[in-house]
Amino acid sequence: MTSARGAATAVSAGADRLELCEALEIGGITSNPELVAAVLNEAAGVGVHALIRPRGGNFVYSTQEVELMLAQARRTASSGVAGLVVGALDAAGNVDVEIMRKLIDEVRTINPNLELTFHRAIDDSADPVRALSEVIELGFTRVLTSGGAPAAPDGLSVLARMVQASAGKIQVMAGGGMRIEYIEKMLAAGIDAVHFSAKASSPDASYMVTDGNIVAALRDTIDSLAFTARIPMIFDNEAGH
Repeated sequence: MTSARGAATAVSAGADRLELCEALEIGGITSNPELVAAVLNEAAGVGVHALIRPRGGNFVYSTQEVELMLAQARRTASSGVAGLVVGALDAAGNVDVEIMRKLIDEVRTINPNLELTFHRAIDDSADPVRALSEVIELGFTRVLTSGGAPAAPDGLSVLARMVQASAGKIQVMAGGGMRIEYIEKMLAAGIDAVHFSAKASSPDASYMVTDGNIVAALRDTIDSLAFTARIPMIFDNEAGH
């Protein structure tokens, strides 16, 4: 989700969780405070989860980038969002536990009830299933993952292993390359939630908009399968986070 208008469209069509970011063309980065405030205004009663990412590219951050990420996290945690979406790896491809623990300690001081999602950095890790144990130990609410594959349907076997390894201690949310017809397979694998794009071209084809018809169709499909997933709506959930 990259605009207040898109948030309003998604909420009116039945979305019940939104992920907020900017600059999807480079994989998504932290939104500015004005956009956060505007989306919160349009999405009253719906959980807004804000991406905290200082730049596009990989998830191995310099000291300066970590300081920027911490400042962004503190600011956004104070804005009224329901949660933050974060992630960092070390040079060996493991979860950077030190950075994540520092960030979590700081934002939970600001809002003890803040939900935390470890994003698709886990799919760039050396072993997503092993990395999941570290994410659980850190106290994350959920993990957004495609099972280490470019798209979640291709990573279904790893997703199933992650669900088993989670032992109910963390929500496993499938994202990346998702389409309506894959939802039932995700349900069968035990996935807790699904992360979808709901984008379409604007009338003049100059930019992308949130398509309320796609959101409504997703909502109907999930409800018909009695699948209690939340659906964060973002223009492109394959953008790298």
